[in-house]
Amino acid sequence: MKLGGSAAPLLSIFLLTALSIFMAPVLPVIFDGIGVYSARGGIDSQHNNLTPLRVTPSIFIQPAYLLLSLFCFLFFSLNTKDKLRHHIAHRWISIGAILVLLFGAWRLASLLSGIYFPSEILYSSGIKAENVDQTINGIYRVSSTFTEVSYLGVYLVSALAYFLRYAYATKSLMSLLISAAITLLIAITTSSTAYLSAAVLIACFLAFVVVKEIGKGRLSKRTLATLSLSLLAAFIMVLYFSDNTIVRSVVDLSITTKASSGSATHRGAADIRALQIVYETFGLGVGLGANRPSSLITSIVSNLGIIGLTLFLTFVYQILKVTARVANALPASESSHRAVLLAARWGFFFCFVSMAIAVPDLSFPIFWLWAITMTYVAGSLRADTGQ
Repeated sequence: MKLGGSAAPLLSIFLLTALSIFMAPVLPVIFDGIGVYSARGGIDSQHNNLTPLRVTPSIFIQPAYLLLSLFCFLFFSLNTKDKLRHHIAHRWISIGAILVLLFGAWRLASLLSGIYFPSEILYSSGIKAENVDQTINGIYRVSSTFTEVSYLGVYLVSALAYFLRYAYATKSLMSLLISAAITLLIAITTSSTAYLSAAVLIACFLAFVVVKEIGKGRLSKRTLATLSLSLLAAFIMVLYFSDNTIVRSVVDLSITTKASSGSATHRGAADIRALQIVYETFGLGVGLGANRPSSLITSIVSNLGIIGLTLFLTFVYQILKVTARVANALPASESSHRAVLLAARWGFFFCFVSMAIAVPDLSFPIFWLWAITMTYVAGSLRADTGQ
């Protein structure tokens, strides 16, 4: 079983899943009583009140979720018999983004005017969307179809990465418009996770464009003028809105206040506790699902240990490496296919970056959807071109 001529991504994720399954019932018994952040309790409520490690349903449910993700990943990664129409893949990604944007606009309209919004359907998991009804001088935090604003932020940043990269490769006006709409929704969420991740993305994208254009020897005056005007417009907007009460309230809540708040302190403490767990368990962890800190990396290393974190990072690195090799091997006639694949790589990578900041769930569906999309496109491209 190989993807793009390499079995490394499949091997690493298979070993990671096997590790999580076989160690789930063992580690909580070995390290019984160690203080952890239980998945059933919030981080704030467990600060200075840790839950003793016990064998709970969560340590079996989380490995089951990971196993299900692995099955889906394997099915789509190895199914290269049927040629995938890549413009259809892009179309479905676009439809998904547009639906999230429309539901986001609908949610905002319902908060502002009181019109009906199907909250009882979208938020029926029993987990209330964090700060979904909070107002900032008339501006609401909008979670669209997600139960957590931070989850929406991760999706939006990864989708923005996809559409920016696709628009650069294909000069697609629709992708640029979707990118602009996504950026607006990111601002409305007031999610610090989304803000930080989006800032990293935009900086990386601008650097990528400049390096790419210089490398091709075509850094035209038009490109330089566009970048310069964009930076100038951003600077003017900062100056213009710096005294705007609403904007300052949004920035103060999402960045300044949250950075110094008890919530931020508690999340930092949860990540520190995760590192302490690694030390107390001799680098083995306490079993997937036993500890739930604030970010993905600390979650994996505290639950699956150093070996688990190494396997996961290997999976991320190898899947990016393999799909890049497949894309670069495509002939010039397959430029539209390459555009979808490389854009999906950007979506996958910045989903990972965003999760590393503030989403601790290894089974987060958006992460696996990007991985599946990327490897399915890479696998079928390999079949189409006879690689």
